[in-house]
Parts: sequence; structure tokens; C-alpha cells
Amino acid sequence: MTDSPSRPEVPSNETAAPAASTALVPGAIERDPAIVRTRVTCALLYFAARQVPVPLLDDVLRTQVAAYLVKSSVKRAGLSVPNDQLAPLFEKDQHWAVGCLWWMFKLPFKILLFPIRKIANVLFAVRHLGKDFAEMLLLGEVIDRAVANGDLKAEGMASEDAQVARSRRYRRAFDRALADTDTALLWGIVGVAIGPVRGVLSAGMRGLRALWHGSGEDAVGASPEMDAKVSRIETILMQPEVKTFLADFDRRFETVLRETT
Repeated sequence: MTDSPSRPEVPSNETAAPAASTALVPGAIERDPAIVRTRVTCALLYFAARQVPVPLLDDVLRTQVAAYLVKSSVKRAGLSVPNDQLAPLFEKDQHWAVGCLWWMFKLPFKILLFPIRKIANVLFAVRHLGKDFAEMLLLGEVIDRAVANGDLKAEGMASEDAQVARSRRYRRAFDRALADTDTALLWGIVGVAIGPVRGVLSAGMRGLRALWHGSGEDAVGASPEMDAKVSRIETILMQPEVKTFLADFDRRFETVLRETT
């Protein structure tokens, strides 16, 4: 992994947060099994939510999974950050008014095209699995980077507007870096580890229901079927090819982040 850049200067209207002894750094999944388990579980749930046969609910559940990953990563870093300041990291419609208008515009098309989308999801399931798995795994890496850079601050250590702006900046950089990332590597190795992709939906239903009903954190991964799939995937993340994949993304993201305002 590339070394973390120097901590940026804190504007005069903010107070620098003390360094947390549990602060994460990119690549920390190698050293913390709990991080591995959470992110692999979220990746599988993110993919499972894509297959939910209810229009619009699939998108809502995918957003909830991404939110859970972001919040759990921040919590593990020892930080308490209000949800609204983290929202730009997991919500793609960052501006409420614009998001509502865009949602109203695309709603009829999403319902009309829903059967076609589901057929496509089945036909390209393995490719989608690789893409979804990469997105959740790399989003976790980005949260680690934001903590390491000092750009995620505990509540009261930065103004709300400043924290929201930083979260949006990281999300924009993440989307750009992800778009330039070839996820083909994960199509094969993850697919082989979990077996038939149709089994991910049944294994993930309990976790998706837990997120939907706002159940406790332990319920998200509390499924014997999901636990078995996660266990098979955990060892994959230690392979040299995956470490190289993460290192390449980290360098790409840092380059894009410096260019993003």
C-alpha cells in the first residue's frame, strides 16, 4: 500500500481531533478479522439486495447496506460522526431537492424496466457480483483513508458544513476511481468461493430484513448460510492478487482525490 499523505492542515474554525489509537489505515483488513467479516458480509448483502424482486426496494436496501458499512467502519475507528454528515458517502443523490426530482423522473422508467433489469441481473450475475463486491470492499478502504487523512472527525470537532463537504469530496473521488477500476479479478475468485450465486439471495435475506427493520448489528450477519459463504471468502482477501488490486485502487484513489474539490 502507498503511505498515507501528510495530515492536511485544519482550518482555523475547526479543532483538530486527537489521534485515535484504533484509527484505521487502508489495507487494515489484513490485520483485523472483524473488518474482513463486516465488509465481506456487506458485499454479499449488497449483491443480494440487487436480486430482491420488488421495484425500488432493491435500491433502498442497497443504500442501507452501504450505510451500514460506512457507519460500522467509522465506529471501529473510534469516531462518533452524525449520520447526516456521513450520508454523502453512501447516498448517491446527495442533494435532497435534486434527489427527489430525479427520483420522480426515473420512477416510472424503473418500474417499467424492472422485469428487464431482473433478467439482466440473472444473466450477468457473476459480473454483478464482482462489481458489487469490489464497490463495498473499496468503499471500506476509502473510509479508512478518510480516517487516516484526518478528514473524518468526531462530532463537535468540525463544523457540519465542512464535514459534509469532505464526505462529498471523498464520494466523488471514490466514484471516479471506481469507474476506472477493472473488477474482472473478483468475478472469478469470489464466484468460485461462494458457489452458485442464486444461493446468496437466500443466505442474505435475514441480514437484509435486519437492516430493513433496524435490528441490532449482530443480526446483520447472523445466518449460518451467510457465515459459511463469508468464511470461504475471507481467505481470498489474503491472496497476493487481491492485495495488489487493493494497492492499485489506493494509488488511483489518492490521485483522483487530489484532483477533486
